[in-house]
Amino acid sequence: MAQGNEVKEFKQGYVYVVEFWATWCGPCRDSIPHITELAKKHPEVTFIGVSIGEQDQANVQPFVKEMGDKMNYNVAMDSQSSPTAGSGFMFDNWMNAAGQNSIPTAFIVDRDSKIVWIGHPMAMADPLQKVLDRKWDAAASQLSSAGKAPAESVLRKELNKLGILLRAKNYPELLKEAEVLQAMSPIPGERDPVEAALTFKLMAYGRLKQWDAYYVGAKELLDKRPTAPFIASIAWTIACPDSKFEGPRDYKLALKAGLAAAKATNFKDALALDSLAWAYFGDGQKAKAIEVETKALALADDPDTRGAIQKSLKQMHGA
Repeated sequence: MAQGNEVKEFKQGYVYVVEFWATWCGPCRDSIPHITELAKKHPEVTFIGVSIGEQDQANVQPFVKEMGDKMNYNVAMDSQSSPTAGSGFMFDNWMNAAGQNSIPTAFIVDRDSKIVWIGHPMAMADPLQKVLDRKWDAAASQLSSAGKAPAESVLRKELNKLGILLRAKNYPELLKEAEVLQAMSPIPGERDPVEAALTFKLMAYGRLKQWDAYYVGAKELLDKRPTAPFIASIAWTIACPDSKFEGPRDYKLALKAGLAAAKATNFKDALALDSLAWAYFGDGQKAKAIEVETKALALADDPDTRGAIQKSLKQMHGA
């Protein structure tokens, strides 16, 4: 295990989520905070993230540590390193066996220890809630999924291609390929291709230190109103001193993003409030930043998140 508790079996009467990801996969990095949100919302569900397709498993622990509070659930590694992105014990026995060829991919295992849903983690919230409420119609879902499988395959292959380019640090080619993704049509139940493309573009612009383009992309992404973790990540990246952001820090934009993330979570999500607090702090509103960060601390319900926010409060008070 890279983090959390080892899960040796699926017990009857319990619901599990098994999510497959890799350190080199850009879309995986984007979806991990969403899984953390779901894990926090559903403590009765056991969430297991499994890294697959790793050419060097030594990369996994540093990645998990880097993600910090954004990756707050059980994390396991495949039983072996993989010479290629599409091999390994777990890849063979889960992904290939289920006809899945790209990541991130999540599986929901119901109370009868049966896999009842497979798909992109960003589309998992509704089916997971229905499984928990015993309202999920697995048969109808399979019929629906079969009808849209070809289009989904094209979208997810494109996402996987972008992840490979990000891993290879081929940022100019990544930007070209992101344009292909951005031109694709939306697919119900899947991540918005425009939102995904803009997210990749921001990463590329940041690595290339093209800051004007970065901020144009950030504003465009905010206008798309992505899910709360993505909005909060923009605010945190720009405003937090620990983000290692090398460009000029537009705290007004960070504040806009932080407020949007906080409102989207009804001001009840610790990580969203942490991002908002740093945006206030960067904007020179120290008292407001401490007030919001104190609320974030009160909402933090796990030791790692509380520790990170306590550290932030000390930084803010000491500045």
